[in-house]
Amino acid sequence: MAVENVIIRKAEESDYPAILEFIYEDFLPRELLSIVSGNVSNINQTARDDRFMHWLLDEVSLVAVDTEDQTLAGIAVNFITKKEDHEEENGNSTQVTQVSRPLYGVLKFIEKLEEGQNLFEELNTTRGMDLRFLGVKEKYSGRGIASQLTEQTLELAKDCSLKFVQSIPTSPATLHLFEKLGFETRSELKCQGFYMDDGLPAFPHASSSDKSRYVVKIL
Repeated sequence: MAVENVIIRKAEESDYPAILEFIYEDFLPRELLSIVSGNVSNINQTARDDRFMHWLLDEVSLVAVDTEDQTLAGIAVNFITKKEDHEEENGNSTQVTQVSRPLYGVLKFIEKLEEGQNLFEELNTTRGMDLRFLGVKEKYSGRGIASQLTEQTLELAKDCSLKFVQSIPTSPATLHLFEKLGFETRSELKCQGFYMDDGLPAFPHASSSDKSRYVVKIL
């Protein structure tokens, strides 16, 4: 169902600056792993992560645009995950010197969530879709935009002949949406009690209820 004054379309190169601004100024300040890791307070002090741009360059991300003023109402930052990259990541763990400490903790946490999961072998495929960032500005919440972004991500993955879409939801609302759309939970991990290589907590601001899941939709 269409949302009045909002359209969903593939992200274009001209959208990239606005998408990156959305990620840093709107999405990350409200995203659980970013908050409990302390990354929010470090965003302006650290170099911005260029992997976000690499994901956009796969040309499978989506935007929700307000047709009245052409501003972004929401984003679905997607990228193609490849078998060879998965195998390389398993052989070379994230290096702390490459990213800020809070981001390193988040990446290690995601790595742990995905541990033991190999959809490429399971589905006999070499490529899949990763829905990494799903966000809607608060003024547009409750209008079904996140649902539309996710549904169109699934359709786009099918159009690309991909066999699965994976994601790491960190909010109950996003998880509920994914479950409604047929995603299955493959693993779950609490933030509290997850430690860095030096024995210090990766998420010093986490409560006992903060957790995330690795979910998959088989297409």
